[in-house]
Amino acid sequence: TGGSARAWSLDGRWTPVRGIDMLGAVSRTDAIDGSGPGTLSQSAAVQWTASPRLQVSTTYSHTTSNFGNALVAGSSGREIVSIRTDWALFRHGSVAAGVAYVDPGTSRETRQLNASWNQRLWR
Repeated sequence: TGGSARAWSLDGRWTPVRGIDMLGAVSRTDAIDGSGPGTLSQSAAVQWTASPRLQVSTTYSHTTSNFGNALVAGSSGREIVSIRTDWALFRHGSVAAGVAYVDPGTSRETRQLNASWNQRLWR
């Protein structure tokens, strides 16, 4: 049998000063008849553009799924905190690096590190 769902979302962006963008979002999805799980997602981000060549951003997100099944009561969630830097070293190349903490402060905590070099080969 197929189910139906209802969903809503709200997004916002604010630029308090030139070079700083603050973003936020909230969304929710639920099964109309209450038979399936519902999910609530929240996120916030701040992005700083120090110059045309340097950008730093940080993000926080939290998602919670509530189980609507009488046999599986409760909820589960995921929390992610991250920071990333993008630096254009010269016209055709850039470096990016970041770190993310998944479920910080819990027994499921993990850290993800990433770095990349981007080089444009053709004009």
